[in-house]
Amino acid sequence: MHSTNVLRIVFMALFMFVALPVQAILVTTAFYGEIYTADAGNAFGVSVGDIIDGYTTYDDSLVAAIGASSVNISSNPDFSLYLTIGSYTFNHTMDVEYPYAFPTVDFFDGQIASFNFVTLSGINGSLYDMTLFNSKEFSAGIYHPADVDQFVVTGEITRFGPAVAVPEPSVISLFVVGLVGLGFARSRT
Repeated sequence: MHSTNVLRIVFMALFMFVALPVQAILVTTAFYGEIYTADAGNAFGVSVGDIIDGYTTYDDSLVAAIGASSVNISSNPDFSLYLTIGSYTFNHTMDVEYPYAFPTVDFFDGQIASFNFVTLSGINGSLYDMTLFNSKEFSAGIYHPADVDQFVVTGEITRFGPAVAVPEPSVISLFVVGLVGLGFARSRT
């Protein structure tokens, strides 16, 4: 009789994990860098040596392990891109084309290679273009309608953190409910 209860508990646990729906694998990657040129009186109020940092959250299953791939941050409400330059923090919802096509985070061989977003909602209502390219070099500046960029701040992203999984609340709650159910089943025997 006791082994039957153990088998029942094992089957309930297996069913709980097998029956879980397949979900996106959300991860967050942080980045950090330093400004190495800054025009005097630039709109961001930064100087050489100031910090550039931020993070992005995306579905890791959309990133190709080999070759190039791109994730449209506006395609999912759980995706995000935050960037801090000096005392200003910009986020993906400030992109002029959000929520239609931008911003994007581009990858090469599974690693962040670049991002680009343009915001009107930033400093003094002007149009600003923030770009990371070649996984390292960062630029921020005034964007003109004639497609002429005047970058006033440049820097280098010196470190990308590891992609850290973001726990899904529904998975956690299902796991807790399963454990309570297992405890209840165990107490009845």
